[in-house]
Amino acid sequence: MKKFKKIIALLLALSLVCAFAACSKTNSDDASDDTTKELKDVTLCLDWTPNTNHTGFYVALQKGYYKDAGLNVSIVQPPENGATEACSAGQAQFAIDAQDTIASAFTSATPMQVTAVAALLQHNTSCVMSKKGAGIDSPKGLEGKTYLTWDSPIELAMLENVVKADGGDWSKVKRIPNTVTDEAQDVKQNPDHAIWVFDGWGGVNAQVNNVEVDRFFFKYLNPTFDYYTPILIENNDLIKNDPETVKAFLSATKKGYEYAIENPDEAAQILIDGDDTGSLKGSEELVKASQKYMVDQYVADAPKWGYKVLTGAALTLNKGEIVSLLGVSGGGKTTLFNVLSGIHMPDSGKVWLNGEDITGKPGNVSYMLQKDLLLPYRKVIDNVSLPLVVKGVSKKDARSQAEPYFKTFGLEGTQYKYPSQLSGGMRQRAALLRTYLSSNGVALLDEPFSALDTITKSVIHKWYLDVMQNIDLSTVFITHDIDEAILLSDRIYILADGVCANEIKIDAPKPRTTEFNLTDEFLNYKRQIVEILHLL
Repeated sequence: MKKFKKIIALLLALSLVCAFAACSKTNSDDASDDTTKELKDVTLCLDWTPNTNHTGFYVALQKGYYKDAGLNVSIVQPPENGATEACSAGQAQFAIDAQDTIASAFTSATPMQVTAVAALLQHNTSCVMSKKGAGIDSPKGLEGKTYLTWDSPIELAMLENVVKADGGDWSKVKRIPNTVTDEAQDVKQNPDHAIWVFDGWGGVNAQVNNVEVDRFFFKYLNPTFDYYTPILIENNDLIKNDPETVKAFLSATKKGYEYAIENPDEAAQILIDGDDTGSLKGSEELVKASQKYMVDQYVADAPKWGYKVLTGAALTLNKGEIVSLLGVSGGGKTTLFNVLSGIHMPDSGKVWLNGEDITGKPGNVSYMLQKDLLLPYRKVIDNVSLPLVVKGVSKKDARSQAEPYFKTFGLEGTQYKYPSQLSGGMRQRAALLRTYLSSNGVALLDEPFSALDTITKSVIHKWYLDVMQNIDLSTVFITHDIDEAILLSDRIYILADGVCANEIKIDAPKPRTTEFNLTDEFLNYKRQIVEILHLL
């Protein structure tokens, strides 16, 4: 991106010291009185050089919001090992990351000690940009063209997913390293090029420079890809030992972003003036145009900046149970999952597992998304055993641990096949086995069967109920399918506006068959749920 690059320290051993001591913006830069001595020092580590994702922080600093909250805030650049690692190690109390890239921080042998506390933007604004009329206005259009890549596994998996879903052949997409600094000029000069950009910067840059482009957005192609990016994370020790500082920082930051929404021109100038890296010099027009774009992105369709849709919820999960969450879109189901999994830290309340407080501690439960997300270049056995390998188990031992479950999960004979050789139902079985192997006995399933056709879904429901009789797993299940919830669940919570408004216990004995769907008992449950949903 134009003048929008990560700053790399020359020496790893000195990177944090240099970045934090020599390249930072603090309250004291804007205040000359000695009251700063009484303020609490807080460091925020950015993910890139200053840009309009970060404007609210610079406004809060310049306007004195942090100082008013009792904080002496320093804004620093990321060291070589990244902002998240710096935050986890305690060199920074807060840092910026993205929900997709931070996932690996929680699955390594030594998980990062950080928790997401706020979303800077409400929706994923990333898209693939190309020269207008070059035929790359949809994922399939990448066939025979050149994509400039960072070679990130998540990046490539997402692109492969949308290309295949659009009927394209991923193998026909040429990939070269992304080394450009001005995407708009690159696609203008190279009509066969396509580049992943963030629309609020790369897309706006094209408009500012009168470069006509085509774009396709990930959030419109697959709802799973409408993740939060970027996000604000904090150090776990801080939230545990000094929650008041976290609250003070978030409150002041919120005021900064609210000011930026109401005063985009002034906020853009504050960002430009506060940039001590020099990366925005000469890009003033771009910064101001980008800031106006961001006005509709900071809050978007959320009730407030930082967006936590979950305002109050209480549920229990007993050993071996299947508990479903039903509710309209936006009711808080996914937010609740993020809290249960430890990805998001709630403003209040606790998550307990077997008597242990796991609030804000990722890695204690597993999380399965709507898509199976099997890696196409790995055999099935290596896909399902991947969580074990990530935790430090050797590939050989991981395979040995996974092998006995192939019969239990109805996957015999698929061990050494590739995901492309499996049906949709079999892929979901493999994904569930992978989830189980990393579950520690508790799994969160986010509409795992929603992509299956009706007949396949009926078969997978019977299989799932049979499997649950033979494994030690407790499950929280998100679904929009009322019939599915009644058939599979022991209990159903109905969510509305972030509150568990109703709880329905399904007393029918298990295992259940699809014949249960035709009984008066089933219809009575369904009638009760429909009536509740209509009243919400």
